[in-house]
Amino acid sequence: MKPAFRVTIGIVVLTVIAAVLLSTPSSIIVPAIALVDTEYQQSSGKETTVRTKLDFARCDTLQSLPEQFGDWTVSAFCDWSGMEEYLDADVVFGRTYRHLHSSDTFFFVVVQSNDVSSFHPPTICYPSLGYDIVEEGVTEFAVTDSSWAEQSRSTNSRGTSKVVNLGMLQTAEEGLGYFDERISAKKLVVTKDMEKEMAQRRVVFYYYVRDERASVPRAVTMIRFSALTSLAGSYEHTLHLAQQLAADTFPLMFELQPKEKMLGEWLITKGGIVGWIVILCSVLAPVLFIFYPSLRRLLRRRLSPQIACASQITKTS
Repeated sequence: MKPAFRVTIGIVVLTVIAAVLLSTPSSIIVPAIALVDTEYQQSSGKETTVRTKLDFARCDTLQSLPEQFGDWTVSAFCDWSGMEEYLDADVVFGRTYRHLHSSDTFFFVVVQSNDVSSFHPPTICYPSLGYDIVEEGVTEFAVTDSSWAEQSRSTNSRGTSKVVNLGMLQTAEEGLGYFDERISAKKLVVTKDMEKEMAQRRVVFYYYVRDERASVPRAVTMIRFSALTSLAGSYEHTLHLAQQLAADTFPLMFELQPKEKMLGEWLITKGGIVGWIVILCSVLAPVLFIFYPSLRRLLRRRLSPQIACASQITKTS
């Protein structure tokens, strides 16, 4: 083998091994890592790292969401396939839910677009539909599902939690990052005056899901909740129920994603000396492959006098 080929192959293999050892398990074996945030093009500083349970690019997986859970029951299935072109979206999925103790209808909508630049957020869509934005801000909803509670434990008065996982993921005792049980979302209150129909006031709040592994997300997903509310007075009761719907659907779509150790760090922590040996052998193998011809020549030069001497003794005897 030509020396140049040997060096190239060795460097490529060494680079791959280094990349694997410096990677986290999820970046290798878990493809669906996402950030839940109030912004879709940049970080807001309030994002939450999760694993997605559903493929938001496929309506059939979205349809697997249960029709009844907690105090919620599906009241209608919405066929919004015709809205995909209007919204410049690749997927539009919608349902309406009703709460056990309310007669109001709550809309649950998932919109995904692979073209971030053409994505229309609610702040653009609602005015284009004739609504006026009368209030805009950030709200929160608390995820208190028992399945999430089993993975976390309270560490302060705000409800901040540490995720507890086994295997390659860190446990709380190993210094895992914190999870705040409250998820941030954007809130809008919009109104619409109709000449021939009743005027409307609608409470809307939504959040975005984007891929954590890419600096510029390949696709942006918006999950939106909305409901009509009274034209005058407080809308807090409607907002509270919409927040509850968001909190109840969140564990159906996501699971906690804790901070992870690099694979090399995990091997050392879990394997001790054996882990060190595995890492050392992995790194030395391509290095020895590169320098094998030089090492063989050096070894031959050093052993040549001994070999010649032994041959001479054999001939003499």
